[in-house]
Amino acid sequence: MPNENLGSISEPKKKGLRTILAVLIGMAVGVSATILVPRLAGPYLPETFKRGNLNGRVLAKETETDRLLLKVSTEHGVLLATFTQKVKEIDLLVENEDLVTLGVSRYQPFLENPDIEHVEKPKPSNQPEGVVLQPPSGKKQKEKADRGEP
Repeated sequence: MPNENLGSISEPKKKGLRTILAVLIGMAVGVSATILVPRLAGPYLPETFKRGNLNGRVLAKETETDRLLLKVSTEHGVLLATFTQKVKEIDLLVENEDLVTLGVSRYQPFLENPDIEHVEKPKPSNQPEGVVLQPPSGKKQKEKADRGEP
């Protein structure tokens, strides 16, 4: 008998332990492959499988009934991104002069529904970086009004 050391465990319990062990090993292999394969195989994959980010500034935005067009200036050139999905959401989020990061494999002059990874609003030129202006609280306004200050 090959399993004499497990003789006191019934056959259904042995099958259950084997199943749990197989699931745990499968999860470990899956997590490891997700982390390691892109690092090891990335340099050998064709350009179409590689995913990168393309940063640029929105030069123009045009909204039509069923699509949104963004003209974006990047370090590689100007591109036209056409969005036919989530048109209202993207129209609300992205404005002219915003800095956008598009999740694309490489620069192309025409893009269809690229992923928007990040949007950064331009900083006002008259406000120092990191300073947040807050309106005065109602209590301070009332005190000023009581003293006759504008």
